[in-house]
Amino acid sequence: MVINASTDATPEIVDRFRSASLLKVIVVNQPVPGLCAARNLGWRSSHGEIVAFVDDDCYPAADFLSQLQACFDKPNLGFAGGKMLLFDDADLSFLSIQTKENRIDLPPRSVINAGLIHGGNMAFRRAVLKEIEGFDEWLGAGTPVKSGGDVDALSRASIAGYAGAYDPRVVVHHHHGRKTAEEGASVMAGYDVGRGAFLTKCLLDHRRRSLYALPVIRRIAGHLVKRRFGILRSELQGSFIYLQCIFREKRARKLTNV
Repeated sequence: MVINASTDATPEIVDRFRSASLLKVIVVNQPVPGLCAARNLGWRSSHGEIVAFVDDDCYPAADFLSQLQACFDKPNLGFAGGKMLLFDDADLSFLSIQTKENRIDLPPRSVINAGLIHGGNMAFRRAVLKEIEGFDEWLGAGTPVKSGGDVDALSRASIAGYAGAYDPRVVVHHHHGRKTAEEGASVMAGYDVGRGAFLTKCLLDHRRRSLYALPVIRRIAGHLVKRRFGILRSELQGSFIYLQCIFREKRARKLTNV
């Protein structure tokens, strides 16, 4: 369990949970804000062959671990995710929800679309996370990019040669708490920003460029034809923010090496 730059009573609540739990609970503190920074510390502090991720507003089903283990029975499977169902029916039904009933196998070097596997219900083999060097800490909640860290890691695992799957047997209930149209629009805009950053990163990556170039062109054309200018604006914003992050990182490295 990772405490990420908490400023409230989370450490005390977690400590009480750890004391009362019948399971071994490892608690680590990541002072750097950002979901991907927290995930990186989490998987590097864990010990299992399979590393599963859920968010702090998620409730795994009672058979979550057994179904996840069954999903990873295939030795060539490097990553997977499953259903994200509403915990509260009063919450908006289109936010971070995945209800597909059929398994979707993802061969190595597939195009991984944002939204198929959600960060609140995904898992990797430890060897895969090690090979891809975990999550990009420029992406995701807690950063200016706001999202995209999950799909980027999944995509890099795929391009590295690992098969993946969406498996509906693995279920998590999401209690996101958004109920108004305004809240929904704000979250969706953040997803759009993250998608723009993710697709930009794919185009900058020589291993993924040929896979994602045509889908990106089609996506931009679709926005223009259907006059989805707000979505296009947010995705371009994400692209610009991510390019800024790369520029700052390269500049910092140059200054460090001087």
